[in-house]
Amino acid sequence: MFSRKLFVAAAALLLFSACSDDADSEKTLPYEELMEEELAYNHFLLKTHYLHKEEKLKNYEHYSNIPAEGDFGKVIAMYDSMGDQYTQYFTPDEAQEVLALLTSSGDGGAISGFEMEENESGDTTVVTLAYSGYAAHDAGMRKNDRIVEVNGVNVTGPNTLNRTYDLLGGTRTEIKVIDAQGVEKNLVITKRKGTPPTVFLDSVGSIPVIQITEFTGKTSHPEGTKEEFREALAKIQGAKAGVIDLRGNPGGEMEHVLDMADQIIAAGEIIRYVDHYYDSDVDQARVDTVKVQATQGGLGENTKWVFLADEESASSSEVMLFAAKNNLNSSFVGTTTYGKGVGQYYINTYAGGLAGITALKFFDQNWYTYNEIGIVPDEEIANDAAALARAVALSEQALGLRRRSAAASAKEAAKLSRRIALRRVDTQKRMGGAWKMK
Repeated sequence: MFSRKLFVAAAALLLFSACSDDADSEKTLPYEELMEEELAYNHFLLKTHYLHKEEKLKNYEHYSNIPAEGDFGKVIAMYDSMGDQYTQYFTPDEAQEVLALLTSSGDGGAISGFEMEENESGDTTVVTLAYSGYAAHDAGMRKNDRIVEVNGVNVTGPNTLNRTYDLLGGTRTEIKVIDAQGVEKNLVITKRKGTPPTVFLDSVGSIPVIQITEFTGKTSHPEGTKEEFREALAKIQGAKAGVIDLRGNPGGEMEHVLDMADQIIAAGEIIRYVDHYYDSDVDQARVDTVKVQATQGGLGENTKWVFLADEESASSSEVMLFAAKNNLNSSFVGTTTYGKGVGQYYINTYAGGLAGITALKFFDQNWYTYNEIGIVPDEEIANDAAALARAVALSEQALGLRRRSAAASAKEAAKLSRRIALRRVDTQKRMGGAWKMK
């Protein structure tokens, strides 16, 4: 992972662009000339795209004359002088790794593809999900299988879940399970490369809970997060109320969040944004206001949604929450969100680097923005399980259901919350330093 401020990249809204056919990674100019061309091209990008160019950007000669050390030092210094944590330059050596973090739910590393939790008595680890098409599922693992041995070691009894996790680190694992019918199965799971899902469908009682960990184009589904969400909605057709959990979701690609918001909003303005961009048809920088309208026919339009979010919900996740509150009057339980109401273009540069430039700012229909403020919850609850239990209770109230006992609801919510938290941690680990925005 990079030593230089990659930590903000993966939280940005993504709108990929290329301003010139000259931008590629195979320039063979003499070194000094290449550095000059890269500086000039990036100055052009900031001049045509950057949201705060009038206040922050100086003329090209200023940056050309500043002392800077190392490859692309002047370019890096120019971006640093903007004082904007989201506007930054990545060298050709860094660009591909950054793009992978921005556009994929994983790095294509080896994964098994299953989830597990302790049973109620705390002495057995139970499989809660085995992703279709992944190594564990292909080996024969299924939901509700009880894990009794890992690599010949009995894992039942006290501290079963942690002991099971500790034994699953290798590429090849032998696991003995007992399925829901009591049949013993000896499985050999060999991890293989894959990208994890970003949308998870669970339930508490009769209330569906959809967790979204990020918005990206390359996930377990070839079409990315938006299609995972569409599939989850298709599975709960007819549900009159449900919960969408955006806690810990750092954001991602605009294409996905706008499509997903349109799935739950039948009419109205999803979001509006001011867009700074370069119009190659007229060879000039432009500033436009874009108003994104909802269309009818979304799979989740007839469901009353309650949202969960927290201080680590940022960027695209705030777009979805903002749109739902403004158009659906959806309830929001949790803590105040991060407050990233700006978006970035990511542009391939002349020398094969990558420019991330803040170029968009988001507003509602009345020109209110949550940028640097965050979205404030209707009910502030920091505890994960308590927040989920409250969101489910609000969904039950919307349906006019008789509320189950508080103890039973809290117990079920606590159980699901542990799985939800583990998925968030997994997302953070996979994204490494890019996940941390503060």
